Amino acid sequence: MDLGKKLLTSGFLATGSDNKQSLDELRAFVSDTMSNEHVEFGLLDWATETFVYYDAKLPRLLNGFFNTAFLEHPKLDFFFQHLSQLDCRFVKGTIVRVMAFFDANPDCNRSQYRLTLDGCLRNNSGQYIRIMCHTAFLPASETLGDNLVRFYLHLIDADCKPTAPMRSFCRIGVRKPVLFKQGDSSILYFSPQRMSMIELLARGKQMKEIANELKLTESTVYNTLTTCRGRSQLTSNPQLIHYAHCFRCL
Repeated sequence: MDLGKKLLTSGFLATGSDNKQSLDELRAFVSDTMSNEHVEFGLLDWATETFVYYDAKLPRLLNGFFNTAFLEHPKLDFFFQHLSQLDCRFVKGTIVRVMAFFDANPDCNRSQYRLTLDGCLRNNSGQYIRIMCHTAFLPASETLGDNLVRFYLHLIDADCKPTAPMRSFCRIGVRKPVLFKQGDSSILYFSPQRMSMIELLARGKQMKEIANELKLTESTVYNTLTTCRGRSQLTSNPQLIHYAHCFRCL
């Protein structure tokens, strides 16, 4: 099938005359990612900033966003248009710095790094939707080139007040930040100890039980979880459990 022609069937969207990849090869890359019904997945041609593949598992996630213009020419600008001016500047600035990092380190394997952005989009009905987006380059190949980016969208909150965007840039499988320092505008990194607390919380353990199992004081557990919620702009432990899962799931 000619990828120069738009195809929209069963959640699959391919477009762009610059994309010469084999449809079978694209499907081979995404065949193992379709099982999670709580995630939206896609591929982006970074050279043209055009979506090559998009699979929507959550219709409500981007409900009210899609329009004829996007379906005719699905570009990355689609997301920028639904951000506030300040948030858009933050996101674009983050991407510029990440690309500058790659340009300054031409020998690094780009597929080993992941950029995560957490922020709010405003749909056509004026509703704010908070999402977390993981992006990473696919390994270079002769047919796919080295400009194909995979991304995953996770729903954090389907109807929320706007929150400031946050970011994380790190090597895949490593929590230590590579480019951006921890602090303002950075997604909180969940250390192994914090993840242990959250995992026990997810299993229904009470503060005292978590403290006993991890050999910590109850106040340490309470204060740590409070810090995690505050830095992640969350208001409850169930939200924290979901957020931590979305952050580490890949």
